Amino acid sequence: MWHTIAVKPGQLWPCRKSHSLFDSGCLEWLSFIRPQSVRYFEYQGNQPRYHHQMFRFLKDAGYPRLQSIKLVNNSIASLPILNRVNFETIIRNCGSYLEELELSRVALPSDSPTWIYFFQTCTRLTRLTCRFRLAYNVAPIQLQSHALPALPSFTYLCWDTNVPISLDVLLTKSPNLHIESIAS
Repeated sequence: MWHTIAVKPGQLWPCRKSHSLFDSGCLEWLSFIRPQSVRYFEYQGNQPRYHHQMFRFLKDAGYPRLQSIKLVNNSIASLPILNRVNFETIIRNCGSYLEELELSRVALPSDSPTWIYFFQTCTRLTRLTCRFRLAYNVAPIQLQSHALPALPSFTYLCWDTNVPISLDVLLTKSPNLHIESIAS
């Protein structure tokens, strides 16, 4: 049974003639893994097109018992975008068990309804790490206290982004929250 899927740069690709994991049929191979058994999913890469393929794969695969998602872009030259539809679908499919989400140098939706949905769905969340900079001005993420459940398990927040978020509401709903880093 597979518990962890981790794809990182520098790993040997299945075929020496392939330029990447995706050129050699990795997504086909990953599709044989039973979604119910996977608990940890990590992808690190530096090619935006591969990030987009991985976003689609993660959205389509389901993984209903996923506890940890880490998506890390190792390139400083590009910023892959995880659009609202893919992000919400991933959360809908995985959110009930999700305990840890790390998104580094991956642009996320910055609208308030998406983040309210995220916190409503991911009630087991313990760690949230978001590190990205959007190239344009965005409105702050406004979280309403009445719309969020209590989040007693939420203990760690690293919000290193230029998108402000309602910390007062998060602190009220998350009595055990320790803030590692806030940069807006």
